[in-house]
Amino acid sequence: PTATATATPTLPAIRIDVGMGNGPRGGIVTIPVTLSDSVGRVAATANDITYDPTQVRVLLVNGVPDCTLADDLMVGAAGDKILVLGILNNGANSQTLRVGVISFDNPEEIIRDGLLFSCRFQIDPAAETGQMLDNVASASDDNGNNLPGVLGNDGAIAIEGSLPLVVVENTNGTAGGQVSVPARLVASGQMVAGVSVD
Repeated sequence: PTATATATPTLPAIRIDVGMGNGPRGGIVTIPVTLSDSVGRVAATANDITYDPTQVRVLLVNGVPDCTLADDLMVGAAGDKILVLGILNNGANSQTLRVGVISFDNPEEIIRDGLLFSCRFQIDPAAETGQMLDNVASASDDNGNNLPGVLGNDGAIAIEGSLPLVVVENTNGTAGGQVSVPARLVASGQMVAGVSVD
């Protein structure tokens, strides 16, 4: 008999998204980071979150970034993970918060969808405008292999009373296909009648 080709189903993209927050100059904002997989492939994640430290900066507690792992992912809970944290100084106006979610004791434990962790940022008292939190995300499976095509929305910190931000999200698609690209408005407490994005 003639062999029949079988289409390989396309799995949904893995997303590790950085959230948004707003606050006054000098205030503290908590930014969540969430995972969306739906298939159960992710055993570890990593995020490089880059920002301008003259405008916002991650808070430090005893020299360590003030980030908190989701309760159900902690060691002793179902997830049995830990946070690995670091800060990279890229220059005068660029700093990267590097966050890993991993388990050295049970590396094969799959991470469920939802909140991964949150980090607290302080808005500089002299901050001029809201800040994008540029996000580069990656993930690996229960064998330690990098998972391809991981997406991640950038985050944003809006300053109350400053100019609004428009955050254009990322997406993926196939060559020749069509995709929808969402955009989010962070109004920063302002009344916005219309927006234009190039």
